[in-house]
Amino acid sequence: MNSYQLLLNSSWFYLIILSIVAVILSYFAYSRTIPPISIGKRNLLISLRSIGLILLILMLFEPIYQSISGVEFPPKISVLYDNSQSMKELNDYQSKYDNYQKAIQNSKLSEFDDKIISSFGFTLNNNIILDSILYNEEKTDISLALRLDNNDKNENIKATVIFSDGNFNTGKNPIYLAEKYVKPIYTVGIGDTNQVKDIILESIITNEIAYLNNPVPINVNFRIKGYFSDTLELILSDNGKELGKQRIEIYEGKTEYSAIFEYKPSIAGDRKIQAFIRPLESEITNKNNISSEYIKVIENKKRISIFSGSPSSDISFLIKSLNKMEGIKLSKYIQKSGSNFYNSPNSKDYKETDVFILCGFPNVYTPASILEKIKNELKKGKSLLFISSFDIDYKSLKILEEYLPFDIISNNNREYMASIILNENELSHPSIRLERNGEEAELWNNLPPIYRTEIFTKAKLTANTLMSFKVNNVVLDEPLFISNNLNNRRSMAVLAYGLYRWKLMDLARNTAKGKFDQVDLYDHLIQNSIKWLSVNEKSKQVKIRTNKKRYTNNEKVQLIAEVYDGAYNSLDDAEVKANIISKEDNREITLNSIGNGRYISEIEGLIAGDYRYSGKAIFNNKTLGSDAGRFDVGEVNLEFTEMNMNIELLKEIAELSGGKFYFNENTENLLSDIEENQNFKSKNRTIRSELAIWNLPFLLLLSILSFSFEWYIRKKTGMV
Repeated sequence: MNSYQLLLNSSWFYLIILSIVAVILSYFAYSRTIPPISIGKRNLLISLRSIGLILLILMLFEPIYQSISGVEFPPKISVLYDNSQSMKELNDYQSKYDNYQKAIQNSKLSEFDDKIISSFGFTLNNNIILDSILYNEEKTDISLALRLDNNDKNENIKATVIFSDGNFNTGKNPIYLAEKYVKPIYTVGIGDTNQVKDIILESIITNEIAYLNNPVPINVNFRIKGYFSDTLELILSDNGKELGKQRIEIYEGKTEYSAIFEYKPSIAGDRKIQAFIRPLESEITNKNNISSEYIKVIENKKRISIFSGSPSSDISFLIKSLNKMEGIKLSKYIQKSGSNFYNSPNSKDYKETDVFILCGFPNVYTPASILEKIKNELKKGKSLLFISSFDIDYKSLKILEEYLPFDIISNNNREYMASIILNENELSHPSIRLERNGEEAELWNNLPPIYRTEIFTKAKLTANTLMSFKVNNVVLDEPLFISNNLNNRRSMAVLAYGLYRWKLMDLARNTAKGKFDQVDLYDHLIQNSIKWLSVNEKSKQVKIRTNKKRYTNNEKVQLIAEVYDGAYNSLDDAEVKANIISKEDNREITLNSIGNGRYISEIEGLIAGDYRYSGKAIFNNKTLGSDAGRFDVGEVNLEFTEMNMNIELLKEIAELSGGKFYFNENTENLLSDIEENQNFKSKNRTIRSELAIWNLPFLLLLSILSFSFEWYIRKKTGMV
């Protein structure tokens, strides 16, 4: 039902009375005129003045026109079509794409007019035409599609239909969204549920950094589906040159396999390590038989200098862990009593040190001169690892505060036990990355508690908090393990001590129980932190890198450069150019300045392959420096890591949301099932609108015109 009203800011009674008064006054104003005028002209003048006055009075009462109407919105269906590349892949039995199209046709959704068609992969494309879907996206994010679809509150969408194989390879698990979904989801499974024959090379696990002529292990993990007895050939290569191969027997009942190679780099630089498994007969696809990783090979050994305020268990375990590392030279400077050292450092020792480790250092007896010498070396861009202790003198430590990844607020020597909490947003940091398929947080968070004093700190703006902590299950917003990399000046801090407890109470205890596959988290943290700190490129005035090492087809490659002058101040007006080279492509790119010494360019349309880039920066006709690196495009496509339909996921999404699951061959009743749902009905909405008439300029204009016309007639007739 529709209703319309004219509302006033006061009573209609007063408006009518004043309007009558305005008419009476106008009448008496023209009851006698000089000179006399005709009756028709008198009535016209009375009318013009009355209209002008009434309009002015009306505006004073602030009239508002209000309309209330009811609108019926018919129910709509949101249809989400999987636009990923895997939807066109063929298997041994029939084409997945053909099944896809038959399922769409048999669903009869084309007969339903009120529907919104979208396609999804890595992105969601709304309001499209079905024939425009290209099936070319290289990632599938079902949760993104559901989240964006669920946010549309302006449409009366009463059901969502998903056509997909259910295999997502990016984004969150869509199950969590399905539980909170406001409308039923009807899922149509595309693909085969039978076991296909496939080999999936899942990962290469190795060190991010290696040292020249020092061996480093490389673990290759892969999965077998559909084969019960055969022999595989696994080949490992370095920059395209074969390093070795292994023949691996496949056994019935075993699906997860791994192989270990030893890699001894002979050339420094960025090395591309690639693993490849030769395809077997009847394998559904060989696009997932290859994987690669990059290792930065460093030429010289790094000198590590440990400074400690006194002998301790932390120092003993730290030295033992570092002695296991290849490619480093370890020096130890430990105070014994007062300001004396067992082995005092000299000027040469400071200059030759690449990474300083301060473990329980400084204490109240530490000479300030030693801290000043360390500070002078840190100014040059050398790296620092700080490990706390009970005896730390934080007043003395303030000499080095500029180079620490945290600021000291306050402290006292009250000691307590703290349990670590891993920051899962920093899992990619090499010091904590484990490559354990999602077990990282559980492994780190289950470590025994360690000691900490009541020190209050704040991570610097450029720092990353890798771990925080809790006390008696109370989570504290305080950093425990911090890293910082500002202009390639690297530092880390562990604001706790007693880390040896991880060895004694976790690793040793589990080993005693016969669990020999445990990760030595203490050695992992210490050794990988030192490797990260050892990467020092402070002397380079020009640094060029890509935002990733591996890209999918059609993905934009972002080339980023940093340019500095001789004093290491950022330069914004240099000319930065780079060449991107592969076997089949060669491009010259000019990078654009975005401020603060940073330059950027995005490259599109690179075909699949292995690429190298090299670039340089020129300022005032002088070359400041150059840099180079490498990346690959389209080598491994996530869409081909899983070829079966994920029927369990699709069924659970439908069940949790109140919908229904359909196989691709039985979608005939899909539309009728949706329409029979009791919630699939129109929605009535009341629309209220208001128009402030008094605020419209035409009322004032009409009033002015009335008075103007009245005045014109009076002048024309010579009235006084």
